[in-house]
Amino acid sequence: MKKLLLLALASALVLGSVAMASAEVQVYASGDYEMSFNYWNHKDFRSADDDNTLNDEEHVGIRQRARMDFRFTANENVSMFTRFTTGSDDFGDEKTVGDNFAVELDRAYVEWNWPGTELLTQVGFYPLGLPDAGYFGNPGLDADVAGALLSYRFNDMVAATGGWFRPGSNGANGGRVADNNNNTSDVFYLALPLTFEGVSLSPYGAIATVGNDSGLNGLWNSYNSTAEDDVQNSAWWAGIGIKVDVVEDFNFYGDFHYSASEYGESQNDRNGYIADLAVEYTGLDFMVPSLFGFYASGLDDDADNGDERYFGVQWVNDENGFNVPGSFTLGDPMGRSADSTMSWLSKWAVGLNLDQIQFIPDLTHQFVVFYAQGTSDEDAVKGRNAANINNLGSGQYLGAVMTDEDSMWELDFNNTYQVYESLAMFANFGIASLDVDEDTWQAAAPTYADDTETAWRFTTGFKYKF
Repeated sequence: MKKLLLLALASALVLGSVAMASAEVQVYASGDYEMSFNYWNHKDFRSADDDNTLNDEEHVGIRQRARMDFRFTANENVSMFTRFTTGSDDFGDEKTVGDNFAVELDRAYVEWNWPGTELLTQVGFYPLGLPDAGYFGNPGLDADVAGALLSYRFNDMVAATGGWFRPGSNGANGGRVADNNNNTSDVFYLALPLTFEGVSLSPYGAIATVGNDSGLNGLWNSYNSTAEDDVQNSAWWAGIGIKVDVVEDFNFYGDFHYSASEYGESQNDRNGYIADLAVEYTGLDFMVPSLFGFYASGLDDDADNGDERYFGVQWVNDENGFNVPGSFTLGDPMGRSADSTMSWLSKWAVGLNLDQIQFIPDLTHQFVVFYAQGTSDEDAVKGRNAANINNLGSGQYLGAVMTDEDSMWELDFNNTYQVYESLAMFANFGIASLDVDEDTWQAAAPTYADDTETAWRFTTGFKYKF
């Protein structure tokens, strides 16, 4: 009920914006509402007859999300921002029924310019994304964080953004789960976007202190980790995004992202990378085609030297981060891809994206097809039991971990009709097939080695933005 009162208060603020403006405070409102009907079949690439207790063979769900943003401005140099959201909830679950209807405060921060300077300051719970070239997104961080940010533009070509935040994960607010000196984690970051004629560069770096009891160790260390007492560990991230448009009608995108963590025991360490490339052609009136590819490092055959896969700073976003455009397994927004069992970790892929296809006014289409193969050594999986496979992050889901003996392909056809400027309807269809190596997976999880089923999904709905 208290959350409903918050929603009512937010609505009252909008309705009273005219009166508040007379008191030299202006209120600006924006937001969106999205609803979708989703039908899955074999979403973990297995049949319910294959001793599959994790997922039903078929799944039907109706999901919604509402977000309401408010900006309170006292003068042109000072503003406060808030965001209320319902999250991505399925119709019929406890969060969408009666008094259990959940409304959360996702953002609350103050932003101001220092007098006489171009220095912008943000303090509170604010959105933060590490930079990228602009095609796939940054796999390290694109979420709401609690901290402080400073940004300054030196001229039209050079800018800087830096700050600090305290990440949280899995319900551990601020990474704090125990009352001792090792109960927190802090992240410091710096980005230096550079813009030249025809070329944009986005280098960045971040470093974290990792308290042993902070709750973040499970995200940043090796799958084969052991307990370490009273240790202050460290993790860091670095990368660069490059966009080049010097050739007429062509855009070239490229990124390299690296992550590493250091612990007392080497088998707890983790370091990995992901690199991507994309070429986009903009010279057609009816379509924007592009070719893309990425490579994410995988596990080697030695479990005692740590984990060789990339890891993010804070993976709690439901729409951004690293996405294959248009993919229903590796990039769908509004949390619908959370129903998928896939991950871009330890994979390489190449594909074709035909975007913004339009032959009829207000009706656009997107066609995506790609092939992917695992990059982890088969001996990283071979001979392990199911519990060890869970430690790899797969949750016994096919496709979440892929070796160099496993492969998959996917095809997507997405459609959007713009009913009004602020209202769009969509209907998307995707199909994916996974081929896993029987010898590799037989010992760890026998049901993996059986014939896999083709996964497919259909979703339709609408999105309203104001």
